[in-house]
Amino acid sequence: MKTVLITGGARGIGRATGAELARRGWTPVLADIEPADDVIALDVLDAAACERAVETVLERHGRLDAVWANAGIASFGPLALTDPLAWERTIEVNLLGAFRTIRAALPAVIEARGYVAVTASLASFAQAPGLSSYSAFEEQVKETKRKLLEFLIAARHNRKSIVGYGAPGKGNTLLNYCGIRTDFLDYTVDRNPYKHYRFLPGTHIPIYPPERIEQTRPDYVLILPWNLKKEVTQSMAGIKAWGGKFVVPIPSVQVLDG
Repeated sequence: MKTVLITGGARGIGRATGAELARRGWTPVLADIEPADDVIALDVLDAAACERAVETVLERHGRLDAVWANAGIASFGPLALTDPLAWERTIEVNLLGAFRTIRAALPAVIEARGYVAVTASLASFAQAPGLSSYSAFEEQVKETKRKLLEFLIAARHNRKSIVGYGAPGKGNTLLNYCGIRTDFLDYTVDRNPYKHYRFLPGTHIPIYPPERIEQTRPDYVLILPWNLKKEVTQSMAGIKAWGGKFVVPIPSVQVLDG
């Protein structure tokens, strides 16, 4: 039986989702900052607590097939009247909390070849009155898209070749959101042999072994697991032999020498 960890599971969407998945044959493990008999304790602001929650799931059920980052809060009011601490806490819980949850669960989910889900708000797509934190983040996301596309378009106009490094879910989400296909990115590479000679979902960008970069010598390597940019730039430092450069898309577009 497949197992799913759901944060923010004490009530609302989290509890309802758990009940529906149980009806479909899954084993839901509900987690919340307010624990109960059927809800384990979890504060998504605490990375160690996220790791302990995953360990609890594995100890009880032996596997983790999916994680649903559902915990979230909201602070209402116009920006001028919003408590700065409440605003920061909204970003901390809704954005960084989801990151900590997924990062802790990812090794087990990958091993099970499972799923990652994140609960989002409609305020992420259209401005919602009184939700300044959502509005600010929405604009930041749009600006990231604009800047990345500006760079890629300019590079292509200058006849530069661009490839990707890595095939993580978050990187593919970025590519799909920006509408980046093989017209911008020739291919990507990944160290996971199970991904070789397959395609990224949606973008249909081919995935090759890392040696492909040495063979084709691209001008730019777009780092899709941007949180690992230090490790990637060190392991792929050989691109400087032909003048290759790295591109980091998040939080803003940066071009780094190889």
